[in-house]
Amino acid sequence: MVEAEQAYGQGHAESVVRSQHWRTVENSAAYLAPELRAGTDVLDVGCGPGTITVDIAERVAPGRVVGIDPSEAVLEQARANAAAAGVDNVVFQRGDVFALDAEAAAFDVVHAHQVLLHLVVVHGIGVTPAHPGWTLGFLLLTSFAFTAVVHALNAAFGPKGKFIALVVLVLQLVTAGGTFPWQTTPEVLHPLHKVLPLSYVVDALRQLIYGGTLADAGAAALVLGGYLVAGLLLSTIAAWRQRVWTPQRLKPELAL
Repeated sequence: MVEAEQAYGQGHAESVVRSQHWRTVENSAAYLAPELRAGTDVLDVGCGPGTITVDIAERVAPGRVVGIDPSEAVLEQARANAAAAGVDNVVFQRGDVFALDAEAAAFDVVHAHQVLLHLVVVHGIGVTPAHPGWTLGFLLLTSFAFTAVVHALNAAFGPKGKFIALVVLVLQLVTAGGTFPWQTTPEVLHPLHKVLPLSYVVDALRQLIYGGTLADAGAAALVLGGYLVAGLLLSTIAAWRQRVWTPQRLKPELAL
């Protein structure tokens, strides 16, 4: 059991577990919803804090639901979530995906939300981050920041914003230094390495995955946080400006 918990690629750091608390069947496992009928018995492998598992139990009641996870601390949170929701047809047990105590045939549905990703990354590719919790948190920040920037470009420039985002993406792939040293690019592109966000993502992930300094990763996170705030601010300004329609924006124009 202990080996399974230590090998879990994302880890059970507070930041990881906190990011998992918002998950439900609707927003994270909609593909499973058609199979969740009353009376269905479900095994949820890698249940984490149990938010998806509890949602499953509510949908299949009076069916039996069992959630397993290698971390007892996380399972305590799952039990508390079930009690708070008043769900009594779910049980949370400490377990190992490689040594299940129950036969899979004893369940109508066996569900795994992030376990397959973990198996591919850790056991398939062989990547075990030195700081798994911080790595996941940084990747979430990266997703939010890039989404905010692309949304801001679309909101501010319309269809042209998509083209601008594509150009910026290509420039980032060339200057980030993820596949080859950025110093080998034409000197005119060197300033872009210090400005564009993907450069900071690459540098920070190297620190987090291979055991570098958290201070450097923290500095990169501040830069991405700046891009996130700037993207949200630009989107807000663009949305506010589009609330006011002038006669010139109306098509066909009105004759006044």
